[in-house]
Amino acid sequence: MVGRGSMHVSPDSAWSWVICFGNSLALFSSLGIYRCFGVCYDSVMSEFDVKYAQVSLVSGFFTGSMSFGALFLIVAKWLGLRKVGLASTFHFSLSLFIASQSTSIEMFVVF
Repeated sequence: MVGRGSMHVSPDSAWSWVICFGNSLALFSSLGIYRCFGVCYDSVMSEFDVKYAQVSLVSGFFTGSMSFGALFLIVAKWLGLRKVGLASTFHFSLSLFIASQSTSIEMFVVF
């Protein structure tokens, strides 16, 4: 049995705080975009010349992708929270950039 005093916990480095801040920004912006996307429906419909049902797929796919949070925890336990957090923030930023450059509703929905 290990006593309380024998466990060593290393202090957080500056890099871990950068990753924490980046993940927080990604989470706040993704949830903010999701909550405010209804305001953009009309402009997205006119931009891509599609119907309301096709634009609503964006919200559906976003909600479905949020359900993969448990998978994030499994992978984070295997690889480490900092690596997975940094990779997920990079993935979110890249997807947001690609979606902003999309030329079709299908590309917009996927990214």
